[in-house]
Amino acid sequence: MVFGMDTEQIATTLESLAIRMHEAVTPDETVALQSAVQTLRSTSRARPPAPAAAGNRWDDGEDSQLCYEFDAGLSVAEIAVAHGRTRSAIHLRLLKLGRMTSAEVGPRGQLLTAR
Repeated sequence: MVFGMDTEQIATTLESLAIRMHEAVTPDETVALQSAVQTLRSTSRARPPAPAAAGNRWDDGEDSQLCYEFDAGLSVAEIAVAHGRTRSAIHLRLLKLGRMTSAEVGPRGQLLTAR
């Protein structure tokens, strides 16, 4: 949501504006508005939904489970699915818990070195 409008509402409004302003704008401006509409619609569909627990606080029990799974050799991808979190969130939490190092995990949770 941006200023109380979702992406589809913004795209529809821009599309309507482009149609109504057809005579008042240049062909390039019309094409630019139509391109913006297509881009908005395609990017809004392309983004997958966030995992179920994304943004939730970690508790001691989940930290313990995370460490157990990581130490047992589960992949970060498997752990992320099990916890309903992103791989970046798992990397950052493992960094905070001392199971990974800053040489392995970037500031946004991206994996810097293969394990």
